[in-house]
Amino acid sequence: DGVLEPLGLGWWAVNGDTIQITSLAALEKIQRVEFYTVPAKLRSSSASSQALIDLLTKELAEAGGKQGKPAAPSHLELDEPSGRLIVLATPTAHRYLSLRLAAGAK
Repeated sequence: DGVLEPLGLGWWAVNGDTIQITSLAALEKIQRVEFYTVPAKLRSSSASSQALIDLLTKELAEAGGKQGKPAAPSHLELDEPSGRLIVLATPTAHRYLSLRLAAGAK
């Protein structure tokens, strides 16, 4: 990030073997779906599934604002039977959620 951002570039992990380097503007236009396991501790701390989704959506919006750019819209749903969070968002939002959910497991 420290090398790419001053050049107006960013990156995202396409898969376990590949990263794509692109402009920061293009990076915020990429949308992909990811599935996340929600840590039991984080899930039990929310009054409802919707409350958890609202919390994470708010955090994503705030995290985008801290980076000096508006947060791209994200769509989050919680699959009740599996307990998995299904997210359509930008690579930047997915990076935030990966870190956030890992921290929620502790």
